Amino acid sequence: MKGIEKVAIVLIILTIATVIFSYFSSVFVARIYGPDFLTYMNLQTRIASGIIFFFGVLVHIGVAIWLFSLARRHQAQPWIWCLFGLFFGLIAAILFYLIRIYESLKPELKDDRT
Repeated sequence: MKGIEKVAIVLIILTIATVIFSYFSSVFVARIYGPDFLTYMNLQTRIASGIIFFFGVLVHIGVAIWLFSLARRHQAQPWIWCLFGLFFGLIAAILFYLIRIYESLKPELKDDRT
């Protein structure tokens, strides 16, 4: 496993912890200020945020499948990149390509130093 894939695992774990923390923080806010505090959003705002969330999930799933196939083709850890794409979406795809560009330039950089 490469170093960047270890970083991806740490970022995935931190993202899961952030989601769990944000859920529990809303529960704590509701207990402190009362349940009516969290219900101020109107119906249109909830519908719009639900639609945006749905399309965001679809994009993340598509990027995860795409990164899985690319990682398998380039002898990387496909499941790690799939999870990274699932949690970070387009940022993971950009990072994957930046790493591929760096790895292709690394032999040239090493030759320039000698």
